[in-house]
Amino acid sequence: MRVEPTDEKPITMNPSHPVYKVVVWERLTMPADVPAEQVGYNSHEWTVSEADAPEVLEWAKNQAGSNEYEVYVAGPYDDGSSTLLRLCGTNPNATYFPPGDYFTLVPGQD
Repeated sequence: MRVEPTDEKPITMNPSHPVYKVVVWERLTMPADVPAEQVGYNSHEWTVSEADAPEVLEWAKNQAGSNEYEVYVAGPYDDGSSTLLRLCGTNPNATYFPPGDYFTLVPGQD
């Protein structure tokens, strides 16, 4: 297994040799008077290659410890580019809206 810090360049991939992205979320340290639900997370990211999914999933779980984590695999498009497909985990910073709910503009805030 090969593990490298993730940089901002796109992940290239070969379907015979999957490339994975592992993100471990660590809660930020804040003063004691800040409620826990108002404290965000910082991410630590790695690109993992030369490994199969079970090995990557086990490595991510061990790396995360008690922290939340996500594991992605690069999936190909017909034009040769790729996208990341989430295999497991949740981004604790993400805000999700039920279907049909959208951001609304507050009057006077535009």
